[in-house]
Amino acid sequence: MSDADPSGFSPVMTMAIVLFGVEEIRACLRTGTETEQQAALAIALRRGRPGLLLVIGALQNPNPATRQMALNLLRKRTEPEALQAIWAYLALPAPLQSLDYTALQSALAIAQWQTADELTGALVLALVNRERAWLREQDVAALPMADLTILDGLWRFYSGDRFGFTIQAQIWRTCEQAECTPLSYSAFDLSYCFSQRVGWHLKMYEARYLAQYDFCRKSRTRYELTAPIGSLPSTFALGGGDSQLESERGDIESTMGFYAPDRVYHIWEPDALFGHNLLRQFFLKIEQLPGFQQSIRQSES
Repeated sequence: MSDADPSGFSPVMTMAIVLFGVEEIRACLRTGTETEQQAALAIALRRGRPGLLLVIGALQNPNPATRQMALNLLRKRTEPEALQAIWAYLALPAPLQSLDYTALQSALAIAQWQTADELTGALVLALVNRERAWLREQDVAALPMADLTILDGLWRFYSGDRFGFTIQAQIWRTCEQAECTPLSYSAFDLSYCFSQRVGWHLKMYEARYLAQYDFCRKSRTRYELTAPIGSLPSTFALGGGDSQLESERGDIESTMGFYAPDRVYHIWEPDALFGHNLLRQFFLKIEQLPGFQQSIRQSES
């Protein structure tokens, strides 16, 4: 039988640290080698709240590898001290609105992606007092940048930069550059490109003059970390609006042999905002966040 420990640390080293108390682990984190410090961190979480505080303190350790391991250990913790430590580590701003982000952060920490998605939608609408409604143009403009930074920062951190508003905005810009030119803007081509990249389904509504495009999640796009990059949050769900159906009789006479069929189309209320039009305005707002420029630099490196 092999004497190797599945954690990667020698049995002697692990046993020695297990027998130590919190103070011995603290000393190891101060003076131990990199390997010893990482072994101490793995054991610290078995020491209750004092051990958790040692892991939090290791976020300030001068050794980058030790700091990273502490961060990885805290990523899945939901204790208030751990959530606050992650918030401070990410340098997230104070919310401008009196909203509590604890439930969202906890859901993200334990990978409850669907719950986090639903909480995010509710928080965004609450920021502009639009609970159980949808974002209008004036609402998008009024969204506080600090709170958008919080939402985006939490999603990006807990998903490892797979999900978040700025991730989506980067994909939108990439599709826009690929599918549109200054003289030829195609809402369909842009929307289709984006939906294919993020795993959403594109829906078309017939309107009187120009078709309108909306999105929904594909049934096979699961709420998992392996879902397409940018598939969460469900930003399209922030839109909406009321409409009514109108009908128009087609041409029944033609001197050239061409006949227009009868049409049924949607007439939308002036405050409706959804799909392509919503994302275009929302992502222009998101491009002002610091995280967006970070995602641009990452994609170019």
